[in-house]
Amino acid sequence: MGARQTGKSTLVQLEPLLQNHLYLTLVDLGTQERARGNADDLVRSPDRIVLDEVRREPNMLLAVKRAVDEDRPRQGGLFVLAGSANLLLMHRVSESLARRATYVNL
Repeated sequence: MGARQTGKSTLVQLEPLLQNHLYLTLVDLGTQERARGNADDLVRSPDRIVLDEVRREPNMLLAVKRAVDEDRPRQGGLFVLAGSANLLLMHRVSESLARRATYVNL
């Protein structure tokens, strides 16, 4: 997470360690509609996924939480969430992903 225009989206798209992750942005209205319709299916489709601007669809965090909790044995790095909003401070988001996420400020 980080301020607007700091290069978060560019970083997750160009980072070599994330090349095997499917990149989806919730700025895309089609992706946002898919997330709103069935977030669980969306996060379970690829092996690893980058979700950019995840704050645009708060249900995505619950879907990510469920997917992480069901992942046995638990693997790290299944999801990379990017966005300008601090998820811990958002009013519409009830899920902080506590003990399931590491936060990096850009």
